[in-house]
Amino acid sequence: MKKYAICLLFLYFSLAFCEITKQSYSGMLKLVTFKGHSIEFYDALKKNSGVADDLWNRSFEYNFVTKGKLDYLVLNGYKEPLLALKSDELLILFNNAEMLFMGVNKPLNEEFIDFVPKLATKCSTELKEGEKRYASENLCNLNLCEPWAEGEKGYGVGEKIFTSINGNGLLIFSGYVSYSNPKLYSDNPRPKRIKVLLKEKNREYIFELKDTPNPQRLEFEELYNGEIEITLLDIYKGARYKDTCINSIMYYIRVESF
Repeated sequence: MKKYAICLLFLYFSLAFCEITKQSYSGMLKLVTFKGHSIEFYDALKKNSGVADDLWNRSFEYNFVTKGKLDYLVLNGYKEPLLALKSDELLILFNNAEMLFMGVNKPLNEEFIDFVPKLATKCSTELKEGEKRYASENLCNLNLCEPWAEGEKGYGVGEKIFTSINGNGLLIFSGYVSYSNPKLYSDNPRPKRIKVLLKEKNREYIFELKDTPNPQRLEFEELYNGEIEITLLDIYKGARYKDTCINSIMYYIRVESF
């Protein structure tokens, strides 16, 4: 997957939306806005080119349907539900296996978000099933059905992830996430408690995670630039399997930190 960087220094089209509410998510010249019982999809490039689209530059009545722990956005008149990974500040939408949108609900010029770097990300273990590897590099994107999974006996307590960041904290996406088979999230274990070591400062943080595939923000007390080490301390057990999964890891940096 192409690496996405969400930058809140938007181009001129953002000025037209200075009155939008906190239910609007902006990113990559696109805007998704929840207004009461309707939702609007705006794509600046398609709008300016006049290209017709069955999703973008349209409004729909909508509702959310939950399957297991996964939320699907059902649009009245659209061909299929969209898988939604969401929080108050971040929204990612998938049409089957394709990421359609990633956007943030933040004031302009406040924050940058990016995936942890692939070359710097390694794990103490990874699961191999035939030709398929649930490798460390899977943490550096949001491809569906491609989490990192530990490959040790048991639930992977004590296993580690090594990477580097330049930011104020992390965003963790837990579990095995599949559009067509939402049961895979509950079938596989998810992290419940983790330790994050900021190696250059020798400072540790312990975080309790909710049992959700949606993004969870882990805040540091400072801006940190350097290597980190993440250790699995406890897990939510899977209904069928023992391979603890993490879908993705991102970091964020506040513009004021520069």
